[in-house]
Amino acid sequence: MPRNPNCTKCPLHEQGCKTICLWGSGHIPAKMMFIGEAPGFVEDHTGIPFTGPAGKLKDIILDSLGIRSNSIYITNCFKCRPYDNKLPGKRDKEAWFQECSPYLMEEIHNVRPKVIVLLGSTPLSLLVHLQPISKYEGMQVFNIPDVKAKVFAAFHPAYILRAPSKEARLAAAIATAANAANIEVNSKQWEERRMFNYEIRA
Repeated sequence: MPRNPNCTKCPLHEQGCKTICLWGSGHIPAKMMFIGEAPGFVEDHTGIPFTGPAGKLKDIILDSLGIRSNSIYITNCFKCRPYDNKLPGKRDKEAWFQECSPYLMEEIHNVRPKVIVLLGSTPLSLLVHLQPISKYEGMQVFNIPDVKAKVFAAFHPAYILRAPSKEARLAAAIATAANAANIEVNSKQWEERRMFNYEIRA
């Protein structure tokens, strides 16, 4: 899946990002696909999604659940880092996503996941038009048009870094989605209180 380093479809390419049109990373095909919001500072500089603090937490949770990297693929709705990591308001965000979404749909169709996990409010609202994330996290939600995969909602790991008490809920949501994808998980760990001992610095 070639990325388009010369993409000018939406204004994000004008906001000073280093890596234009940053595609996802992981196994192709994969049983489970994670979709976040947009690259952050670290991701923009490494050219790899979810390599910053939120990505480190995601890796810790997946490892604790026993989910192997060859079962997953991870990407974002938007392929360029927004200035100061802030996307515009609802109207502009939806318009920009219309330009960026063909890249995401190509990824989905190539990865052919059994399950898609929407991380946070942005993919939940853009892909299945639901809000708020606090109402739907941990649940199976509507399917994405023209996509056969089951779709689940979960808190974004970046939110968990600000609200560590919710980490078990993110782990439980991922475990539920993994089970739906026929991925074996270590359920005992996420059932234990405060099972993740981590320290992540930005």
